[in-house]
Amino acid sequence: MKSQIKQIKIFGERNRGTTFLGHLIMQNIEGVDLYGTMAYDKTGWKHGFPKIDLFNELDSTLFIFVIRDLESWIKSMYFNPYHYKGPKDINDFLKYESERQNIVKLRTAKIKSYLDFYENVDNAAIIHLQDLQDNTERFLTFLKDVYDLDTQEYVPILKHTKAKT
Repeated sequence: MKSQIKQIKIFGERNRGTTFLGHLIMQNIEGVDLYGTMAYDKTGWKHGFPKIDLFNELDSTLFIFVIRDLESWIKSMYFNPYHYKGPKDINDFLKYESERQNIVKLRTAKIKSYLDFYENVDNAAIIHLQDLQDNTERFLTFLKDVYDLDTQEYVPILKHTKAKT
């Protein structure tokens, strides 16, 4: 049976492994398009709140939501805040004015939005970054077994996205 999945959309807050997962899929899965892996596109920001009305092809899209444990994520966000103006201390960091709410509340709101979206589509997976990193080949087997996606010989992602070299 040929897979009905023709495209994949990844969502996850900054520093959750969305770029790693995008590279992993691009290197190891054939026959699918990856929506907006690096920034914005017609399906919304990969780090934003997912909006179901931006997708015309729900039945042929696999949605993957990446989560990460709070402690390692907070540390990563503090040291790699992306477009957020560098905080002078931890109290400034926790206010995170650019998205108008405390960063922990923002994280909670985004996870709730992922769960709501997950409940309203047929093809979706929620994965934990550490599990993905520890069991990369098992994740690819999951995509093959559950969604009948064409995997090729495993190509590991050797360079972490935060690496300077």
